[in-house]
Amino acid sequence: MPSRHWASSSSTSYGSPWSRSRSTRSTSVTSCGTIRSSAALFYSLYLVGVLVFVVLPALEAESLVHAAGLGALFGLIAYATFDLTCYALFQGFPTVVVAVDLVWGTVLTASVSAIGYGAGRWLGF
Repeated sequence: MPSRHWASSSSTSYGSPWSRSRSTRSTSVTSCGTIRSSAALFYSLYLVGVLVFVVLPALEAESLVHAAGLGALFGLIAYATFDLTCYALFQGFPTVVVAVDLVWGTVLTASVSAIGYGAGRWLGF
């Protein structure tokens, strides 16, 4: 049975990391350093977004619940942007990965937002 691919092109085929067959995998065209710097850039921007759109409004409202609620919504929207795009574009992209990652992004961002709110209160904002 052929393995399912979530990304491929006519010249190069990238095996799905969820595939049972390791023989379909090939080397990545992106270097590890590029991945790390891209991830660092994304998460730096993400933290700025959490601060500006979640923590600062929650500090103004003086509400931890506000911080956690806005953080959950912000995380859900941000993670859904990536996961649902992958699900729509890549054949065989696992539904379970989408579901788990959406929950992860929602809970993680709500938690980080609550911690950011607590830090802001502690610092006197």
